[in-house]
Amino acid sequence: MLQKSLRIVVMAAAVAVLVGMAGTGMAWAQPSLIVDYYANAGNRVFPTPYAGTLRLDNPGSTGGTSPTGDLWALIYVFDADQQLVECCGCLLTPDGLRTLDVNSDLTSNPNNGLFSLSGTGVIKVASSSNRNPGVPIVFKGTILGWGTHSNHNGSITETTSQKVTVSPGEANRLAAVCSIIESNSSGAGVCSCGSGD
Repeated sequence: MLQKSLRIVVMAAAVAVLVGMAGTGMAWAQPSLIVDYYANAGNRVFPTPYAGTLRLDNPGSTGGTSPTGDLWALIYVFDADQQLVECCGCLLTPDGLRTLDVNSDLTSNPNNGLFSLSGTGVIKVASSSNRNPGVPIVFKGTILGWGTHSNHNGSITETTSQKVTVSPGEANRLAAVCSIIESNSSGAGVCSCGSGD
């Protein structure tokens, strides 16, 4: 009975907050990530000197110039075994473009010492006001992304990174696992921010 009463109070408080936001003209939005993939990374099954790039842009969605319009791209790199193996936070100033190389910036320093032999995986990026990917994400603004991909036949393709909504549970999991990687204090598992901006 106490749990039911508590749930009713919490739901009523949430409704009151949403109604209050609607009355002030504020919109509530589900937090989102951009997601891309990489393939043929490093000298694994299909050796290639070029595995692709991830390009990130801050389109000025929060308004203002640097530093008020700055965003942090919180980057989480997974290998083919769905293990988070690298994470980092990279500054994006308004209208800035950052280019990250899959081989040298995103997959060269895995926490577990190696990536799966396939050289494939997923990259998730959160647009945030905080710079540390190992603490709870403070979602802010919008970051745009594009990935170039090296295919087995030698061709290069470019795709727009996909924007997906993220649950609080997934956002918390990303930060928690990254925090564990950071806490080993060896420097392994920390990606680098490439060039530009």
